[in-house]
Amino acid sequence: MTNNLRNLGAAIAKSQFTDIPMEFVIPPETKVVFVQDLHMKEYAGGAELTSEAFIRKCPHKIFQVHSPSLTIEMLERYPDVYWIFGNFTRCDASILSYLAKSKIKYSIVEYDYKYCAYRSELAHAKNSNGQSCDCVFRTHGILIEQFYTTAQRIFWMSEKQKEHFLSRIPSLIFVEDNKHVVVGSVFFDETLDFLLSLRKVHEEAIASFPIKIWGVQQSSNWIKGTQETVNWCTQNKFPVKVIPMMPYVEFLTELAKCGGLVFHPLDLDTCPRIVIEAKIMGLSLELNDNVQHKDEAWFQGTPEEIVSHLKTRGEFFWKNVVL
Repeated sequence: MTNNLRNLGAAIAKSQFTDIPMEFVIPPETKVVFVQDLHMKEYAGGAELTSEAFIRKCPHKIFQVHSPSLTIEMLERYPDVYWIFGNFTRCDASILSYLAKSKIKYSIVEYDYKYCAYRSELAHAKNSNGQSCDCVFRTHGILIEQFYTTAQRIFWMSEKQKEHFLSRIPSLIFVEDNKHVVVGSVFFDETLDFLLSLRKVHEEAIASFPIKIWGVQQSSNWIKGTQETVNWCTQNKFPVKVIPMMPYVEFLTELAKCGGLVFHPLDLDTCPRIVIEAKIMGLSLELNDNVQHKDEAWFQGTPEEIVSHLKTRGEFFWKNVVL
């Protein structure tokens, strides 16, 4: 992720005539601009995949802008455009402050916990000699509170994520009820169909093994807790297979060959896609309480019911965006 951010400048196309980033000029008739740190083609993380799923379902003409490219001049030049913010950590603070005081219409898709400068209270403690997160009382948290207060909608990944976030900034609880919308992780329809098709691979694999093999995702992201999860499996006598990083389709196929998934993130994980993928493929699940969507009603259904629910989420999102 870090290397992707460092190389972001090379990914932003510039005009050969002016050397100005092309995304500074929003095409005519654009109704919606989606702002985020990275697009899916640059980093296929969970947030980027969900954002791309929203974008593909958009019923209006939509344009994408990298967060560091956004300027106040752009906001002023296109006052009738509706702005949607995914991950926006590279936006200049002056832009968030400007939006909070303006009459510009915008929504936020909250993928983690941006009231914290580290987007994770555990990460905050790890990087501050154990000091608890107090960002909400500092400039960063106050700016986030202002920015979220004046958004038309805040879209959340799970109910527990929303509750935890609002427990840190309770002033947001008193805004109108329809401001908060839980939408969850969103998938491409073809991905959901592929996941259902992998149930046969899963069923054939578990029929051929005398013992259940539990899959663990190899991840370079510390919050996923790969080594800690492997250690837990060893201590609890769970036969484990660590699945290395590989192309998405290959990874899912390998995961489908396991009897179950063990996923124990080290801090709050708002709606992890791998858990949803494993459930649809028919795997057993061993999860800890940091998996924040695991108790939601939609996730208790059959794989077919879960897929039917997920296929509605793109349209659900846009129905709640009031242009």
